[in-house]
Amino acid sequence: MEKLPALYSDESLTKRFQKELFKGDAWKPETELLPVSVLEGIINEVDQFTKPVDLTIIPTIVRTLAGSYPSKELNDAGIFTKALAAALKEFSEPVIKSVVEEIIKRNKFFPTVADLFLGCEAQAKTLALPKSFAQMQLSAHKQRGTIYTPEEIEIIRERNNEE
Repeated sequence: MEKLPALYSDESLTKRFQKELFKGDAWKPETELLPVSVLEGIINEVDQFTKPVDLTIIPTIVRTLAGSYPSKELNDAGIFTKALAAALKEFSEPVIKSVVEEIIKRNKFFPTVADLFLGCEAQAKTLALPKSFAQMQLSAHKQRGTIYTPEEIEIIRERNNEE
């Protein structure tokens, strides 16, 4: 089973249905698919985490980084801020903040723009994975012409818990 980033809370649909989401090959007829409503909910959750950032938070990120590495002085905070904004504009605020927290915990030295970009890129790919699986199951639903009721969801979950 895929490991989901900590950004997904235990109450999120993505976390609650991760076992069923990542289980089996959606294209095999014997694979049980999640209900369309759950799949659409997962896609909406992922979309919330992948909305591009409001660039006004970048100066705050730079101040957080600078404050976390007090022995490091930025040569030009303005240039670093602009470079960071350009590199991170496609990522969401939760992704950026999560990566910054991890880098502060793990790196002894002030990160480069590339360090932050690569961290965000990896986090964003991991976050987007459930959406890919959900879209694949939706496509399989369309191909099969199937939709599950809430009662059927419980039966599927009970079967999976028995395994």
